[in-house]
Amino acid sequence: MQKYGITEIARLLKISPQALRKYEKKGIIAAERNPDNSFRKYSTWEASTLLLARGYRQMGFSLDETAGLLHDADSKDYKKAIENRQAQLAREIVFRQRIIDHLDHRRREVQEHEDLVGRYIVQTRPAFRVQQIYDGLAFSKNADNRARASKWSEHLYLACLFLQYKREGLRVGLGIEEHLADAEPFCHLPYTSRVPACLCVTTAIVGTQRNPMDEKDFVGALRFLRENGYSRTGDVTAKVVYSAKIKGMYHSYHKVWFPIGEPMTEIKMLDKQLG
Repeated sequence: MQKYGITEIARLLKISPQALRKYEKKGIIAAERNPDNSFRKYSTWEASTLLLARGYRQMGFSLDETAGLLHDADSKDYKKAIENRQAQLAREIVFRQRIIDHLDHRRREVQEHEDLVGRYIVQTRPAFRVQQIYDGLAFSKNADNRARASKWSEHLYLACLFLQYKREGLRVGLGIEEHLADAEPFCHLPYTSRVPACLCVTTAIVGTQRNPMDEKDFVGALRFLRENGYSRTGDVTAKVVYSAKIKGMYHSYHKVWFPIGEPMTEIKMLDKQLG
């Protein structure tokens, strides 16, 4: 039977000698050793097994799983391994589609932010679940807040920085829209507070490292409320749509919500350019 050296088999199958040694270490293939120089030699059977193994790896099986499929696996074991991999891929597809949908949502939010600077619209703020991480602009010293926030660390791709301007001061946390939080694994995340859906006057405000967004930036929006017969009915909230360091200075681009009650007049204008 034809024998192949490690360099030849690596070149034929487009695999590195280091990777070949890993397959050998896992027991997937076994090389014969030349007693004169200890050079490895592989048979056609080993080469065929290696082709199958690489196919399994390309389907996402681990080296250990691949070894199990190629050694001592009967048809029942083989079918079970395939079914498990199918289920895993189905979960990954759901996850990837969620990311795709969220990326599209973020793209639309960035465009909306560009359109909203200096303008005001009336729209419904979605409900959020929020886990506080800062007191003002410093990490919370509360041990429970810190412990809960750490549980969010692996699930940040759907979260945002969420700001609440309360009487007692600014609270900053990680926020997630409630319709997303109801799905696995987010439904198990702890949270400090729930911010309900609410009709709001909405605008976009930019803050910087030198001049963070604060109440002085709300003057224009509050004037818009007064001029159009609205009253503020709750805390101002905001989310960071995106953030970037520009010319050495951090910039944060916020979507800001001002909760409103029923208008005191019949004014129907829902969108007004800042004058």
